[in-house]
Amino acid sequence: MNLPAGTEKPSGKSTGKSNEPETQTSQNPQLPKDILMLEDDIQRYHNRIDYDRSLTEKQRAELWLRIMRKTQELKQLKNQS
Repeated sequence: MNLPAGTEKPSGKSTGKSNEPETQTSQNPQLPKDILMLEDDIQRYHNRIDYDRSLTEKQRAELWLRIMRKTQELKQLKNQS
């Protein structure tokens, strides 16, 4: 069936996003990925502190602050899941 340009065959499926707010269940598939990303970030910061001997004390302190922030985010995400 050939349709003129600009018209679509109704399929009953919505291709656009709905105006409904996202529910908790629609966010759950992303949570494990977010948790893994945070864990990777924390591990990377720890490795940098342990193995990068060129870091200044200020840079080390900044990395520890990042670790603490990421750890807090990780705890919050784990509580949500």
